[in-house]
Amino acid sequence: MESEEDKEIINIGRMALSARVYPEHIIEEIKVMKSTKGIILYGDGINYKVVGDKLAKKWHDITVVKIINGLDVYNENFEQQILMIFHDAENDQRLQDWRNLHIIVIGHFEAIFGANNSELEAEKIAKNLIILKQEELDNILIVGIVNNKNDIDENILTQGKFDVEIEFGAS
Repeated sequence: MESEEDKEIINIGRMALSARVYPEHIIEEIKVMKSTKGIILYGDGINYKVVGDKLAKKWHDITVVKIINGLDVYNENFEQQILMIFHDAENDQRLQDWRNLHIIVIGHFEAIFGANNSELEAEKIAKNLIILKQEELDNILIVGIVNNKNDIDENILTQGKFDVEIEFGAS
């Protein structure tokens, strides 16, 4: 018997992958939702490492899952860490290897995209790099994890960057 969390993980994968398996003209014809590049998961006690591990286990044959802690934005090598997270996806896209969807799970998403961030230079650089990579790459899905979605800057939700919001663990 699958748990509610496992069912949500399956649904996240289906949402992210369903539109990617059809050619663009079929997607338009049958009105399948275009694939999303950003999902916000929110809920009390949500653990980004567990979500990342479950995504990796469930979708291991067609995805590459990488996990990053948003609180690391304050570490001096965070910019390099972000670039490395997207490196494999960039290589696959350059080689036109579309076999893998690269899922980037960002725990403590509000540390980078928070509503009340002080806009320190490190936060600005991280935010801009992630949005740039999200726009450039067609083979990625960024999953932002936060306990309370009200902690996220509304602009990131209204710009179409993270167009799916799921309350995780809600019954």
